[in-house]
Amino acid sequence: MHNRVPKCVGMVASSYTIPYLRAIVRELKSRTHCRVVLYSRSESERSGLLKSSRGEPWDEIVLCEHLPASLAANIADPDAVVARARGYEAAIGETYQTLGLDRRQLGRGYSPGGARTPRDPAVAGASYHQVLHAISEQLAFWEREIEERGVDLFIDAPKEAAVIARAKGVAWRLLSFGRLENRCYWSEDEYRRSPGLEARFRELADAAPEPVKRSYSAAATKFERIQVQLTWPAAVKRSLTGIVRMAGKAMLRQGARAEIVDVALGPIRRMREYSLYRSLARDVSERLRGSRFVYFPLHKELETNWIVTSPEYTSQQAAVMATAAALPAGVLLAIKENLVAVGRRPAGFYRQLTDLKNVVLLPFEASSLDMQRDALITACLAGTAAIEAAIIGKPALVFGRHMIHNFLDHVEVVRDHAQIKPFVECILRGEFDAQKAQRDGRRLLQAMRDTSFDMGAFVHESGFDPARLAEIVKPAVDALLQSMKKERPGGEREAFPSLVAGSPV
Repeated sequence: MHNRVPKCVGMVASSYTIPYLRAIVRELKSRTHCRVVLYSRSESERSGLLKSSRGEPWDEIVLCEHLPASLAANIADPDAVVARARGYEAAIGETYQTLGLDRRQLGRGYSPGGARTPRDPAVAGASYHQVLHAISEQLAFWEREIEERGVDLFIDAPKEAAVIARAKGVAWRLLSFGRLENRCYWSEDEYRRSPGLEARFRELADAAPEPVKRSYSAAATKFERIQVQLTWPAAVKRSLTGIVRMAGKAMLRQGARAEIVDVALGPIRRMREYSLYRSLARDVSERLRGSRFVYFPLHKELETNWIVTSPEYTSQQAAVMATAAALPAGVLLAIKENLVAVGRRPAGFYRQLTDLKNVVLLPFEASSLDMQRDALITACLAGTAAIEAAIIGKPALVFGRHMIHNFLDHVEVVRDHAQIKPFVECILRGEFDAQKAQRDGRRLLQAMRDTSFDMGAFVHESGFDPARLAEIVKPAVDALLQSMKKERPGGEREAFPSLVAGSPV
């Protein structure tokens, strides 16, 4: 058993994580006396942190985002760029294409349902070889941090850091939401898997029933805030504010006019699409009354959280079409749009969904938990709804291969579309052990509680209640240090030779 006490910890900051990072660092340093490097994603953010750094617990503040500058590099030797990228791909075990899924703009081609999300001109104007070079530079940066600063634990660092850390035998942790109230756990990989969850589930024979009353706190808070913004006066105000904010850019750089159009029309388009969706979902209660249906809530796109956990399957529209095609006569597919995604979908998206005659669009007000209870099956790529359905003992159909509950017998993980029809027919024939599924759901819920910690007053969108910070971070740091005490089969992975010197630019 290895007790790997970190000596140098690298944490990536963002505006909403600074309060809990500060508290975690103080608690962690009091126990381990480690050095802490705080990484910022922009020079302006770093400058702001440096100005207010007096009395802060971190030892150093370092810029970690070098993609924009690298995308503008002049590529003199494309073959050398490709060779360097191939070297890193061999070392990390995946392609740059899947690595780019962690960045909305680099991975947007794999999210067709978010086609009208505004583009970043720096990414849109970059060539293929510039993108390869930029990703290599990010990987090289994280490799240098391990070799030169001696970082032996990364916290909340991006996927580029995760794959380099894994290849170099360095610990990487992500504070992940447990999809349950305000409970969190430390993921040990970028897929947000929950270590120990399945083992704890196997240890439990049963657990006391406990109702799931609402979505986890971070999601519930976000949707409540967005709902308030969806009015025509608010849309016009946001449009005018955006035009004023962006106007100066049109005179400063090429391509900014297209951005202004996006910013100006975005809120208006969002309200138009919102109104269209509501009209298409108007008479849904009549169509669903007495019908059997599969519930399919949609994810927001572009969204890195779910797409990183489902790199093998990224098209929601393809999943919807495959599911609709597999449903026998008399079974409907009830789809609920994600409020955050309204206005980002490609033109004609909602009408194309309703061209599938066995598809019904659910109103935004429809309770997801009620839909899960009433549906034959809950389907999604990698969303919370499938976990909630599994907890209450309902069958789930998931296209993402890394969901934390995929080991359950009543969860069907789709690796081939041919699996969908037999699974649905099995449920229709009653060849489904509902009592076992309910018992397993109770065991899952208890295992999720047992392998997570309560983040108390923390809410993703608005930060912590400062009065409870010390109370909150102690169990979080307990769990973090406990996760470092693990048997590592085969020992540390051998580090690959440094490729930093191979930069052709």
